[in-house]
This record gives sequence, structure tokens and C-alpha cells, in this order.
Amino acid sequence: MENNQLTGPVPAPPAALVASASALCPNQLTPSASAAWDTATGSTPWHATCSAPPAATPVPTLSEWALILLALGAATVGMAALRRKQF
Repeated sequence: MENNQLTGPVPAPPAALVASASALCPNQLTPSASAAWDTATGSTPWHATCSAPPAATPVPTLSEWALILLALGAATVGMAALRRKQF
């Protein structure tokens, strides 16, 4: 169940897990006590060896000035197109 981008509370482990051969990390699960997961992972608490997942990369956005320049460029192109249509 490791590396699946799971979030929220820890689910109950499936019955088919082999003791000390399972992993839940890295996932964004809420750490909580679970004897069943301690047994399944071989670590007490099960989340002791988890490290924080990598932070999401922020999506770049245009600055206010870039938006102004983009709007001016679009207006310039639009005015040029209108001038070509005049008779």
C-alpha cells in the first residue's frame, strides 16, 4: 500500500498482508495508533520510519505586469486586424 498517494485516516490492513513485509509510506495518511499496522510493517509505531512526502511543486503564475503586457499585446494585434478590414 506504499506510494499510492493515500490521504486521510489509516485504513484497516487487509488480512492477506505478511507480518513485517508491508509498508504504508510514503503516503499522506494521518498517523494514528494501529497495532495491526505495527505488525504488518514491523515498526512500532508503523509511521516511525515515514518521512514527509515531497512538497508539491507550485504552478507558476503570471505576475500582474506580465498580465498587463499580455493584454496590451492582444489589444495591439486586435487593432492591427481591424485596420486591415477598413475600406
